[in-house]
Amino acid sequence: MVDAYPPRIGARLQEARRLRALTQQQIADRLGVSRPTVAAIEAGHRRLSPQMLVDLADAYETDVAALVREQPPSPSLAAQFRVPLSAAPVERDRLEQAVARLEELVRDYLRLEAMLDAPLRVPPPPPYVFEPKRAEEDADLVADAERRRLGLGDGPVHALRDLLEREFGLRIFGIAMPDAIGGLLGTSDVAGGCVAVNAAHAFVRQRWTLAHELAHYLVAPGRPEVTRVAGYHRLPEIERFAERFAASFLMPRPGLERRLREILRDGRQAIVADLLVLANDFGVSAQAMILRLEDLRFVPAGQWERLAASRLQVREARRLLDLAEPSPDARRLPRRFTLLALEAYEREMVTERELGALLRVDRLDLRRQIERFSSIDGGTADEGGAVDLGEPLRFDVRW
Repeated sequence: MVDAYPPRIGARLQEARRLRALTQQQIADRLGVSRPTVAAIEAGHRRLSPQMLVDLADAYETDVAALVREQPPSPSLAAQFRVPLSAAPVERDRLEQAVARLEELVRDYLRLEAMLDAPLRVPPPPPYVFEPKRAEEDADLVADAERRRLGLGDGPVHALRDLLEREFGLRIFGIAMPDAIGGLLGTSDVAGGCVAVNAAHAFVRQRWTLAHELAHYLVAPGRPEVTRVAGYHRLPEIERFAERFAASFLMPRPGLERRLREILRDGRQAIVADLLVLANDFGVSAQAMILRLEDLRFVPAGQWERLAASRLQVREARRLLDLAEPSPDARRLPRRFTLLALEAYEREMVTERELGALLRVDRLDLRRQIERFSSIDGGTADEGGAVDLGEPLRFDVRW
């Protein structure tokens, strides 16, 4: 029999059940026991037989080892969100489930780092503050300072999610959330900044959410944030700061001014198609681009309302201009998370089943990922054949 104590096993079972939106009665029916028995197991008051532990792991699509092994320190994100969630007029249960899933994913990330002795080491960005009465002006200054610090120039920011993971050490996950929620931001001493982006939102909406969360991380890293798509009738200062930062970071004034000069050279008049191409190039929505141009007074105020009233079909216009509609970023996991998991598997630190549980994929998709990681077809044999991604590289760098 498996000892019922310490109670962490019961707590993990309870968390796994809630993450999968299952009731104690549903688990009881699957195991062929009573609901009070499941409640006693989760409370740590009942011993578990080896077979029951295996059955529970099957029910929660995880591995027995994941339920009984020592875990790294918890990121403790769920407790941070209790106050923000209690005030949110959204589907509370689904949102709480998203927070719990974010915490579970971050915990797995920390476990992989501990297993491989590969802690995430990213220098923190400079601390920023803003004056509430100068929220928009300070947002412009912080956005410009960060773009210069990162060497981004004045052009579009490409691969924003990868940039934030690499340069800021943010742990970014794609999670199913209520439609009204764009993202979540939580921080902990052991994990740093942790972000969940709504996996179902459009690509441009996801990029805006990431830039918005970055603003919160830069000026209030210890404060949990729930980013709502609809916003407020009257935005608090921190939200005005974050929205303006996102606009300035994604669409810097010098870059827009340079592009507009190119469009308007030789006395040419700008047309709606130019604005759609400009929005596409900077990876933002047409609305965000036009409102940004209005804020900068590059176009008269009220342009977006006029276009909206004209019932402009943006999607159809994009199709006519041959502007591909980018798909939402469907990645549930950071690239580094996936690479660490595959490395742990290659080094036989986790089983194939554990790897599937870590990557949240079924067995068929898992085999495909393992094969892609193990080798990439390099063409014909004369061209070198397959490339082993696990092969060490030798560097001869002289700085």
